[in-house]
Amino acid sequence: MNSLTTFYSVLALLFGYQSFAEYQGIREKRFVADDGLIPVKNGCKQMIDASTDGNILSPNFGSSNYPSDLICTWMLQAPAGEIIRLQFNTFRLENTRRCSRDYLRIFDGIDAFATVLGNLCGNFIPSDVVSTGNQMLLMLRTDSTNEYEGFNITYMPENETVTVEVLKEDGCHGDVKILNDTRGFISSPGYDGHSRYQHNVRCNWFIQAPPGSIIRLMFDDFLTEKIAGCTYDYVAIYDGNSNVSTKLAQMCGLMFPDDIYSSGSSLFLEFNSDADVAGTGFNLTYKFMPKTDVCNMFQCGDGSCIFYEFVCNNFTECPDSSDEAVCENNLCGRPAIQPVESNTKIVGGRMALSHSWPWMVSLRINGSHTCGGAIIHEKWVLTAAHCFEGNRHTIEWTVAAGKINKEKAENAEQIRHVERIIVHSSYYYVTTVNDIALVKLESPFNLNSYVSTVCLPEEEPKPGQYGFVTGWGEVLGTCCPDVLKQVMLPIIPRSLCIKPDHLGDQVTDEMFCAGYEQGGQDACQGDSGGPFVVKESNVWHIHGITSFGSLCAAPKSPGVYTKVFSYVNWIREKVGANF
Repeated sequence: MNSLTTFYSVLALLFGYQSFAEYQGIREKRFVADDGLIPVKNGCKQMIDASTDGNILSPNFGSSNYPSDLICTWMLQAPAGEIIRLQFNTFRLENTRRCSRDYLRIFDGIDAFATVLGNLCGNFIPSDVVSTGNQMLLMLRTDSTNEYEGFNITYMPENETVTVEVLKEDGCHGDVKILNDTRGFISSPGYDGHSRYQHNVRCNWFIQAPPGSIIRLMFDDFLTEKIAGCTYDYVAIYDGNSNVSTKLAQMCGLMFPDDIYSSGSSLFLEFNSDADVAGTGFNLTYKFMPKTDVCNMFQCGDGSCIFYEFVCNNFTECPDSSDEAVCENNLCGRPAIQPVESNTKIVGGRMALSHSWPWMVSLRINGSHTCGGAIIHEKWVLTAAHCFEGNRHTIEWTVAAGKINKEKAENAEQIRHVERIIVHSSYYYVTTVNDIALVKLESPFNLNSYVSTVCLPEEEPKPGQYGFVTGWGEVLGTCCPDVLKQVMLPIIPRSLCIKPDHLGDQVTDEMFCAGYEQGGQDACQGDSGGPFVVKESNVWHIHGITSFGSLCAAPKSPGVYTKVFSYVNWIREKVGANF
């Protein structure tokens, strides 16, 4: 092993991990130097007397973006017996998975060995951060690319006893929080979609519904430390009024839980964290519903039930018409502007004819394109589960339809906020099996010549069929990277796709492959979640969702697509139950 020499008196060793499935080695990144600062190209350090209120601004805030390659520290000291509260007025940093590039890290003390209270990035206003003592350290670190506006934070000293009083009855300080509203929310302490929850926390919530009612839990986000048996950090759910009632679930890791129902009018929830690795926590919605509304049939949006054979029969048995919401009709799959049906490439190709794929959408985190998707109903988009591995915080997601250029505002575009993200509960990020998700919008798209729906498939895709993939993904240095492109690809036989010199056993029965043996034409990074559509009897059906591939446009490396036909019932059930 080669030796290392440093010009400074302290050397920081950094080890990073990308997945919560890997727990060997050093558990957290630490940055240490004799003055709390690692020397880099840019740097700043400030000691702050926090005995009165004040503000902390990132460098250049209010005039330009913060610099690149920067480390700044602010060390706050309040009088003995007081604690420090941070209130975020403005916050905008580069958004990356696990905040691995630009971030603001907050420590519960004045050195980098103290407990981490938050690791923040992105374009959202975090919850208040409160110290346990009278000292706090803030560290801003930026990399060499993508600088943003930065932050404006107010710090306030508070009497420790006052804050403790405010925190009582939150379920996390030796008490049990009782919830009896018809609808409400439960989350891990300090949940904001990015920051890691604190260590050694134990929270208890008791949900009490009226007699004759049951309780439905709908999870929006879930990520904790993962260990076999879920005995370290976990959420446990009990079908009754305490933790000695029947246990319905004990969950940990990266989870996409299905909705959970009580059998009676009460549920008891526990959240536990240990002294080691932490995740971003969980966020769920609960609501009360009549006990008679639970059924083993198709569930309508209002909770009532009908037989499955009545779904998509051109009659509305559900009071809210949710049984006919995503069925073939005389509108879906019929673009007003016909696409050019020739082989233009995503990698190395030309742009698609404007608005000829009107169901195509861009899923965006804080305004930046992340994945593609397809409109299947005016309030529902179909996409890939893996798009949400790093971020299911709905407040940061938007969906843009009617776009040609992913970066420019356009007259025909419609942008909607996201109400709920539903990922298949059996999606597994290691194998990418069940790579399918639904996005419910807060308000519907206005369907017109530029924005419309695609039809769900009525039969399995067939080898030899040609379909089109559309997207704004990587073009490997070729034509027009910011505009919507299309590629025509043949569906290849499964027997060829699973050969050892192709993709092998990565491809399951719920997937299919499409591409050319010689390569040269393919989807690529950034096209994930986009539709693979086939024209049948002059109507376009979505047969696939862009899932994964080995290499972009390489020989013997076809793209892999989630087979939508295998999930048609799942799609209709989730849309119906959440209509």
